[in-house]
Amino acid sequence: MTQLNRREVRARLAGLLVLAAALLSGCTTEPAWNGEVRQWGAMRQVLGEGKTEGRVRLGDFAGSKGAYAVGAMARLQGEVTIVDGQVWVARVAGTGSQCRLLEASDAEATLLVAARVPRWTTHRVGADIPADGVDAFVRTTAAGAGLDVTRPFPFVVEGRFRSVDAHVVNGMCPMRAEPTSEHAPVRIRLDAVQGTLVGIHAEGQEGVLTHHGATTHIHVLVPGVRTRMGHVESVELLAGARILLPALD
Repeated sequence: MTQLNRREVRARLAGLLVLAAALLSGCTTEPAWNGEVRQWGAMRQVLGEGKTEGRVRLGDFAGSKGAYAVGAMARLQGEVTIVDGQVWVARVAGTGSQCRLLEASDAEATLLVAARVPRWTTHRVGADIPADGVDAFVRTTAAGAGLDVTRPFPFVVEGRFRSVDAHVVNGMCPMRAEPTSEHAPVRIRLDAVQGTLVGIHAEGQEGVLTHHGATTHIHVLVPGVRTRMGHVESVELLAGARILLPALD
């Protein structure tokens, strides 16, 4: 092989490597979050006025990559949490609750707040966060990551939690009034547990996206032999957990 031929081969190989890298990059890079949060139903409308009819079909989210959501089933017959297209539904069953993964289904939610997030940025929880500091922690971390905290945005927290208090609704919201025995929710208390929080942060949206006095609407999912899921009333984060926020670029 002549020196000229060797140079040609090397040049062609270099070109092919550049092309392959470009193609690979184009195939694996997901777009940034578009800033959209979709909502079906409002807290005040559903929980205060009793308008609990089905508004959105949950089967439409099953398998939808990047879909995240929190909400309540039609007629307030359970909780809904969507994690990367996996639709989890928890309902009251006897004196406890039953959580299962929903595949193709005509089941509907009366209240749902959802976003599609192609990519996340990860931020470490550097110190233990008490329950009354979680909303502020989410806001501060998001602002530092460049998110517009005056607009609703989704977030995920993964790791260990010192404690979680949650519930599964059973026809009435226990955070607005004391339910009758017929509609008693299932209360969930978890200590020193590994799990995932899926939430929406929304300022100035009390009675719409969040309960009064809160700027977040959060659900917890704890997988295992008996998967637990519910609407979070309070949670304490432990240092070492990580919060995921939508990537903007």
